[in-house]
Amino acid sequence: MNEGSNSLSNLKHKLTCIILKHGSLFVVDELVGEIASTSAQVAKILSRWHHQGWIKRIKRGVYLIVPQ
Repeated sequence: MNEGSNSLSNLKHKLTCIILKHGSLFVVDELVGEIASTSAQVAKILSRWHHQGWIKRIKRGVYLIVPQ
């Protein structure tokens, strides 16, 4: 899946699904296959979400969803 081809609303929908399934704290490996097919692709998406302020990186591979 090419992250760049996803609309903003689609990415926010994916983030909402992550919250419902995993809670507000999650690790990269939990999302492989859900938002992208490889851990490298997931990491790239999470990096973008982090820079947009949607999530906070707790430590390598561990993220917390920031309430909006």
